[in-house]
Amino acid sequence: DTRTTLSMLDFKASKSDLARWSSGDVGVAFGAEVRRETQKDDRDPNVDGTIQFVDSVTGVANVSNVAAVSPNPDSGGSRTVSAAYVEFAVPLFG
Repeated sequence: DTRTTLSMLDFKASKSDLARWSSGDVGVAFGAEVRRETQKDDRDPNVDGTIQFVDSVTGVANVSNVAAVSPNPDSGGSRTVSAAYVEFAVPLFG
């Protein structure tokens, strides 16, 4: 079973005539974003090491209980990413 999620909040705004400058209008743009990502991979018990194969002759154990399949442990993770910006458009010459 595999599950991934993505949650995002995004805000942007701008104003082209924030202030009057001698050579024209000063503009501003700004924004912010927050993103949350998660991932969970729950492998079959015969592959993730829950049910191991034990050789009845040698007693040697193998993590995978399925022939010719490499063991794959369960995995998962999450991260939160945040960003913000502000920019100004300032005319230098009119």
